[in-house]
Amino acid sequence: MFAVQFFITASGRKPVQEFILDQDEQAQEKLYEVLGYFQEFGFHLPTTYLRRMSGSKRLWELRAKSHSRQYRIFVARVSDQTIVLLHAIIKKTAKTPRRDIETAEDRLRLSQEGAL
Repeated sequence: MFAVQFFITASGRKPVQEFILDQDEQAQEKLYEVLGYFQEFGFHLPTTYLRRMSGSKRLWELRAKSHSRQYRIFVARVSDQTIVLLHAIIKKTAKTPRRDIETAEDRLRLSQEGAL
């Protein structure tokens, strides 16, 4: 079992938590359900819920679907027992936009530097 933490910006914001709270109630429930699965099973989830980001050795994407929308939460392990939720999007294209991957990678670097 892992400790799952939201990335916290220098100004104290939690972008992933804010993203989830901005969604409708059904989407929020689905996202929290998938986060619960991840907290319980970690990286042993089926690819329906969790996949490694192509082109990255450290980033994974949690996957949820609600109202025919595809939600993605980018996660990474920052220690043996700690996972950080870095960035979240509604996926609109087949390929994840590079800008979103870079945002997650930047936040991962910051969390590794102790800014979490």
